[in-house]
Amino acid sequence: MRNINFKGVVILLSAILCLGLVLCLLNSSRKRRGPKAYDRIIRSAAMRHNVDDNLIKAIIKQESQFNPNARGRAKEIGLMQITPSAAKDWEIAHRRDLLSEGSLFDPQINIEIGTWYLGNAIRQWRGRKEVVIMALIQYNAGRSRALKWDEEFRGRNMLDNIPFQSTRNYIRNVLKYHTEFTNQGK
Repeated sequence: MRNINFKGVVILLSAILCLGLVLCLLNSSRKRRGPKAYDRIIRSAAMRHNVDDNLIKAIIKQESQFNPNARGRAKEIGLMQITPSAAKDWEIAHRRDLLSEGSLFDPQINIEIGTWYLGNAIRQWRGRKEVVIMALIQYNAGRSRALKWDEEFRGRNMLDNIPFQSTRNYIRNVLKYHTEFTNQGK
């Protein structure tokens, strides 16, 4: 019979166990977190940009299901699915450079830029009966489509007349989530 080095086996098993634990912790930190995990960041950005914090949560739920590592088909990044062009607009407006496109995965930066963008859209449509719907159209489909659809469908129910089913569904979902988050806070 061979003489087994129990000390060596114990050390090897301990190392494997530690490695497994580290990998589990790394994996769990990358998983989605719920809306409460970002409350402080959301409230702060909401106050700075005069946006309803429950609307921000609703957009995050629709865009990424609270996954800070989410990536979209059109290169959107993070919780609020920020596009590189929206990030560039923010950089120009704030005379500040982001370290890299990867910094958009940082919840604080992502929520700040997304809330700034949404706040601008809300201000641009202020005075309109459907200000939130128009701002959500702009957030989801872009400013040029929002302007075009505003001209085409002014005076009619905007939500029912949006030509893209995906944008209609997006807005309906955001409004539903907004109601849910608002009711949870009561």
